[in-house]
Amino acid sequence: MTTATQNSILSRLYHWEKTAPNAVHFVQPLGNGEVEELTWAQCMDQVRRMAAYLKSLNLPDKSQIALIGKNSAHWMLADWAIWMAGHVTVPLYPTLNAETVRYILDHSEARLVFIGKLDDWEMMRGGIPKDLPGVILPLAPTDTGYTDWATLCATQTPLAGDIERDPQEMATIVYTSGSTGQPKGVLGILPPNTAKTVEGPVFAGLQATINFNLAQVSVSSSAFGSKNEQKQATINSHCR
Repeated sequence: MTTATQNSILSRLYHWEKTAPNAVHFVQPLGNGEVEELTWAQCMDQVRRMAAYLKSLNLPDKSQIALIGKNSAHWMLADWAIWMAGHVTVPLYPTLNAETVRYILDHSEARLVFIGKLDDWEMMRGGIPKDLPGVILPLAPTDTGYTDWATLCATQTPLAGDIERDPQEMATIVYTSGSTGQPKGVLGILPPNTAKTVEGPVFAGLQATINFNLAQVSVSSSAFGSKNEQKQATINSHCR
């Protein structure tokens, strides 16, 4: 393994999967004062199962896969699964109208869409082509017609091995909101040195979600490396 891949995002996920499997990584609020805790082992088991499902679809390598939803633990897990399966994440703002959703899905040539928690699904649903395959995340609207994350994970054997990606490969396409015209896509890669610190420009799905409508979720920054970086960071912001 090269130094670059040793410091890649995926390599850090594998590291914590092996060295701290029982440590809680995500604390996801569910409403009514209830939360769900997910350990590294649980996170990576689900990521590996969803990556296996994505690979079973036999999509072309580095296909664009859309991800629509407010910030949540499973938004992050879906992002990691997309990378592990060899594809590219296309995150969409969870407040877009149907016309803009359709434009981004068409322009990016998205092959599949993940639907997460949304405040106004009815406003967006008309923009999703009826023939576009999809998966719904926990907390998502229940009337999408798509199969849910848990059901799909239960049908899959976790993807084995520590699969790596070239650190210079395209990881995400982030579109502008389109408030001044058609949305514009920005290509993003994940240089290996940005995996080390939360202050860096990118960390897994956080690159895309940081500017989105965020619901409260506790996120461990342990993937960044050193012990003094293994702190609980609480994201509790909202889209302006």
